[in-house]
Amino acid sequence: MADAIKILHDIVKDNWTNANTDSITPQFFYGEVIPGTTESDAKRLDLREKAAVRFYMTDPAEIVPNGFGTKSQRETYIIQVDIRTMKSRVHCRKIIDEVRRICNSRIIAPNSSFDILDLTEERDESNNNTGLWRWILKFNLINYNKARAT
Repeated sequence: MADAIKILHDIVKDNWTNANTDSITPQFFYGEVIPGTTESDAKRLDLREKAAVRFYMTDPAEIVPNGFGTKSQRETYIIQVDIRTMKSRVHCRKIIDEVRRICNSRIIAPNSSFDILDLTEERDESNNNTGLWRWILKFNLINYNKARAT
């Protein structure tokens, strides 16, 4: 698969509806370092007016044969979506709901570069003392029809 992180990033960014998040579009990033910043500045985004949605892969892809004696294999990519805002908990929840809405509409996507997009975990890592509202969503991006090299 080309780049699993970019696939999920493009799905969310291209299907985003501002009306569902108080007419505020978050900043979308994918990969380890946010473009235009150094690695030390990546944590210093201005989140007072905007939110940040970052896509990254935490584990290497799991590649297993579809069955004994078959010429195809299943690839599973585990991608995490890190949602951060300082606006309010309600605004954070609206961003989460919008990401879930977009991904639920693409759970099964025929004629695309993946077969199943599955939300497997939601984690609240908010800090009430600093006013940072942060949620981590974990998705599995699965491709069943990858041909094995023989």
